[in-house]
Amino acid sequence: MYSVESDVADALDDVHDRIDEIWDVSGQVLDELGQELDGIHEEQFFTNERINEVEAHLTHAVETLHDIGVAALADQEGRVQANAADIAALEEEFGNAIAELHEMGSEALEAQGGQIDGLAQYVTGLEESFSQALGELHAMGVEASAEQGAALDELEHTMFNMHDSQAERISQMEEGLHAALGELHNLGAQRLSEIGEEFDVVHARIDINADRINDLEERVEALENAGEDPVELPHGQHGVFNSWSAAAGVQLLSGDFNGDGHTDVALIGGPGWGSIPVALSRGNGGYSVSNCAVPHMNHWKSCCGARPLVGDFNGDGKDDIALTGGAGWGSLPVAFSTNDGCFSVTNHGLASFPGWAATHNVQVVAGDFDGDGKADVAAIGNSGWGSLPTAFSNGDGTFRVTNHAMSGGNANHFNAWSSRAGVYVLAGDYNGDGKDDVALIGGPGWGSIPVATSAGDGTYNSVSNCGVQHMNSWIDSPGARPLVADFTGDGKDDIALTGGNGWNTVPVASAGNGGCFSVSNHGVTNFPQWVASANVQAVAGDFNGDGKGDLAAIGNPGWGTLPTSFGAGDGTFSVTNHGI
Repeated sequence: MYSVESDVADALDDVHDRIDEIWDVSGQVLDELGQELDGIHEEQFFTNERINEVEAHLTHAVETLHDIGVAALADQEGRVQANAADIAALEEEFGNAIAELHEMGSEALEAQGGQIDGLAQYVTGLEESFSQALGELHAMGVEASAEQGAALDELEHTMFNMHDSQAERISQMEEGLHAALGELHNLGAQRLSEIGEEFDVVHARIDINADRINDLEERVEALENAGEDPVELPHGQHGVFNSWSAAAGVQLLSGDFNGDGHTDVALIGGPGWGSIPVALSRGNGGYSVSNCAVPHMNHWKSCCGARPLVGDFNGDGKDDIALTGGAGWGSLPVAFSTNDGCFSVTNHGLASFPGWAATHNVQVVAGDFDGDGKADVAAIGNSGWGSLPTAFSNGDGTFRVTNHAMSGGNANHFNAWSSRAGVYVLAGDYNGDGKDDVALIGGPGWGSIPVATSAGDGTYNSVSNCGVQHMNSWIDSPGARPLVADFTGDGKDDIALTGGNGWNTVPVASAGNGGCFSVSNHGVTNFPQWVASANVQAVAGDFNGDGKGDLAAIGNPGWGTLPTSFGAGDGTFSVTNHGI
């Protein structure tokens, strides 16, 4: 495309170059004349006053020529109009100066008596030089004016022609642009509609339960971070773990159901359920969900007062779920964990123990009471008993039962203590010897936590009863519940309390030596209030596999998350709240 601005700029640059040439020539003339004048002055042929006058005339001539060039450059239309009259005036002024120099030279010769031979000839030479320089200056000015005038006329003519053609082209381009914009608008509207439909589909997938939490994102993270891929949920079952946990009769359980070293969360007992949903921990507060079919277990759990227990009953490194306490039962059903939250069920007969477990007020706990790596089941709570019956697992769903009398200090009182109103029976390895023991907490007015230490053969011949501050009174708070895990990471199980109405702390009784405990009660952000919400259940376990106990809570049907409180080992906790 023809650039008017570029051509005008080039023309002005040319004029500027011409003016510079004129200025250079003028400067040279002045220098030469100045040198000559200096020489004459030294010979005292001229007076200072007349020399100054000649210099002023020459300087004025050169400045006038420079002003003509500057005016030409500053002209808005870029036209250089050389003024013939100005050039003629310059010629006259130069002529006068030379004539004056000639006259001055003649006078000088007369005054000096002809002592300076050749001065007239020299002045004549100067006259010729000035005339020649003036002619060159005149020619250059006229040539620059003519060339620039022609160039500007041509530019002006071209601009007028271009204006018409460009106006037409711009009009055509505007029409084309409007048409293109219309097409783009139509295409954009159509694509926007398509993207909207795609977004709705994707949004439905990532936020299935419409709780504004991206369920799919959490599940993708789970698939990336889990030790093993979780079983894929059937269509329509994503993002509903909380609503499942809130169903009537559901009980929350914790255990490492896939053997990856991270404690998981399972649900059992939902009305009409044929599966056991499991939220598999990714170790960072996030979970992925499986929901494998499991025959009978939910029905058995719901029908006859049976209670679920979690432990590794076959010693394969994955926790399993057992049921006991059902009225009239003669067996102990076990759902063995297989892979990724799925289970296989056994239901072998067992003498005596199922009946004992179903006795009024008796509580049943699971733990590895003989330290063989397989979880067992113990029962206590009848005030008339003098023993603590234990069913030891054989690893295949069958059990062998012991029922030895308790011995040692306080042994005669342990069953009576366990039968008191409000008492919780808790299994855990409180002395760190690799065998689980049985502790009691929550008795009315108690200031201690009694512990029956397992000898590993079904006998419990040491009962401690150390004083423990506050824990029994705190557990009497509405909603408070005890949870067992190794919260300090020292190899001995501890007892934490959570769920108390209005609480903002998590009290922990850390196991020491001889069945005694020390208590901490640090503030924890949000988690205590969440656990105190209606219908919420809490469980303990090592959800990140760092060897220190943590807490998790679920059960509010409006939640889309599974909050987890990770223990730091000193009674403090850090909380995550990822979608599930």
